[in-house]
Amino acid sequence: MPGAQTSWTVRKAGAGLALVAVSAAGGILGMGPDARSQEAPLAAGQAAVFADDEAAIERLVERAKAAPNGVAVEELARTEGASVHRIAIVGEVEPHRHLAHDEVVRVVRGAGTFIYGDFGEKTVAAEVKAGWTVAIPRGTAHAYRPAKEAGPTVAVLVYSPPFDGKDRVPLEGPGGK
Repeated sequence: MPGAQTSWTVRKAGAGLALVAVSAAGGILGMGPDARSQEAPLAAGQAAVFADDEAAIERLVERAKAAPNGVAVEELARTEGASVHRIAIVGEVEPHRHLAHDEVVRVVRGAGTFIYGDFGEKTVAAEVKAGWTVAIPRGTAHAYRPAKEAGPTVAVLVYSPPFDGKDRVPLEGPGGK
């Protein structure tokens, strides 16, 4: 429940509506489903609620189509312990690892092949589709190839601790660049 200093309201967001936490000073504490709209990380007593807004997802997919690597990411929310992102993938996510971040991926749309391991003898490929969740401990090398016939992949990512955008180490050698 929001604290006494926080109220909830419904506002227009993209083509849909969003539940919004508003501070006593009138600042938005959390909002969805459109792009991130927070003044600071959410704290105890606050929450951000997001829906799968088709218009927001389509805008993200269009950004991915225009991106050189075929990937677009937007941050939806951040707390002191984790960050939540939405990703659209039309290209391939190259093999990489996060040394300081655990990652959880929930596929919302599309399908493809999630690849993890050492990208040598101990490589595992798992077919995933909408509704599947993948947990990736820090240090685990991983990659993703969307199934072209399934269209773009859209997923929600949760990183712990909050992702800083810097902890993405490309895999060197076989399977990597």
